[in-house]
Amino acid sequence: SSSSTTWLAFLDADDSWEPTFLEEVVGAAEELGADFASSGGIREMVNKPTIVRLIEGPAAGADRTREFWRIARRFMPIVPSSAVVSRSLFTKAGGFEDDVRWGEEVPLFARLWLEGSFAFVNRPLYRSGQRPGGMSAVRRSYRDTALHLSRLGDTLLRAALKRKPGTASFAREYVRRVYRKHRNWVGGIIRSRRRRHA
Repeated sequence: SSSSTTWLAFLDADDSWEPTFLEEVVGAAEELGADFASSGGIREMVNKPTIVRLIEGPAAGADRTREFWRIARRFMPIVPSSAVVSRSLFTKAGGFEDDVRWGEEVPLFARLWLEGSFAFVNRPLYRSGQRPGGMSAVRRSYRDTALHLSRLGDTLLRAALKRKPGTASFAREYVRRVYRKHRNWVGGIIRSRRRRHA
């Protein structure tokens, strides 16, 4: 990044922050000495119920580095529009993936987790929408699925070698993703073929 600020934050065009988002999330990161941080939020899905992304526990910011992947079994504790990252860690982690068309943020967040500490403010401070026909709402190619999983797998191996606390939860989440992403991809092919032959 060419930015000279201490913290970087990202906001998609169809998402929004509560007025105190930056104050609370950056404040928690600085208070806890974290390298990246996020908050709970509200996710509005296409043809699905709205999701409130919060965890059990106090609303105040807390270090959730060890719990990052355990939380991810319910929802990713950080998404692009809730991400606040120190510029130094973002640069060290290599930024967003250039060649992954879907889910490019998750391998980055995995590298942030590997190299830094994570603070989470357990309040719904952002709102994220899913647009019909948007990248998050369409079927992905197998290449996108394979790249997403291979980048996560590389970071999982590095975490295991580093003995990063929380790696066991990462491994469980990775296995779950491998199964779920392949199931969804195969299911999409079957549904597409059925429609063509209907």
